[in-house]
Amino acid sequence: MSRTLAISDIHGCGKTFIKLLQQIKFNKTDKLYLLGDLVDRGANTKLLIDHILKLKAEGFLIEKLLGNHEELMINSVNSDSDQERWLRNGGRETLESFGVTNYNELEQQYQLFFKSMLLKAEVDDFIFVHAGINNIQFKDPFLPSVVLWTRNWYEFLDYKWLGNRYVIHGHTAQTQLDIETQFHNFEEKKVLNIDAGCCYTKAYLLKSENQNPKPELGKLCCVDLTNRKLYFEENCELED
Repeated sequence: MSRTLAISDIHGCGKTFIKLLQQIKFNKTDKLYLLGDLVDRGANTKLLIDHILKLKAEGFLIEKLLGNHEELMINSVNSDSDQERWLRNGGRETLESFGVTNYNELEQQYQLFFKSMLLKAEVDDFIFVHAGINNIQFKDPFLPSVVLWTRNWYEFLDYKWLGNRYVIHGHTAQTQLDIETQFHNFEEKKVLNIDAGCCYTKAYLLKSENQNPKPELGKLCCVDLTNRKLYFEENCELED
């Protein structure tokens, strides 16, 4: 039986991503949606992207969406201030992972990978975006600045427009308990945030400035929308 799956905010946690796919027994009949922020903060962005490219070449069905961190990365070439903004938000780890000093030095296959990411995806009754939707204050339901960056937006979702559909997103890190509680109300609320803050491990927080997320983070979440199941994988980037 084919499944519709979604994972968000991997943030360079390539080892954890691979382990999560093993846990869910990802196969070629499934369709996996990656909801942006594949890059930055974690140490294994290159490992992650290489694995995704390998899976796609083998015939696995993976759709990748743009996140605000990919936007920061792509725009980093525009000016020194844009470059510094990306670096402050985790870009240094991405560059170190690829062994380069700026985005333009990435191999063409990687630049094409990032530039081909979609702003949103709609399949069956599901709408996938990175951050969220605000179509009460804005006419365009998929305004890029909103879809990539918004937070605290549920009151600005037009439920008449949404109808019987569901919105799946990430961007704002939640604890496993937060996600499970929201999932319990999924049929009623029609929204689900699956960002379990994978990159926010204790080790990361100790070396980071201006970071104050919940201490129970550090997990990667996958939702199986076909069978209505959640899966969680602890960050394992420091394991051999």
